[in-house]
Amino acid sequence: MDVHEGVFKLVAVAGQDVCSPNLWKSMGLVYAAGEVVFLEQVHAGAAFETREAAMAGGIEAARAIARTLAPGDCRANRAARFW
Repeated sequence: MDVHEGVFKLVAVAGQDVCSPNLWKSMGLVYAAGEVVFLEQVHAGAAFETREAAMAGGIEAARAIARTLAPGDCRANRAARFW
């Protein structure tokens, strides 16, 4: 699921939890306009009862992170990160 808000694209990814087959887990991603690599990622939870709820949770988690970013934030003006 993708949502464009301001200069950021918010993306949710959800999947069934292998340890709890009746539950879904989700994460949210924040992308700067035109970029293919995300700026931020956030775990949204692992106890959603439906895929739709997990996707909505992922978007809300990404939205909460996007609110903390400067409007012109992009990977080019950030220091390199090595995971």
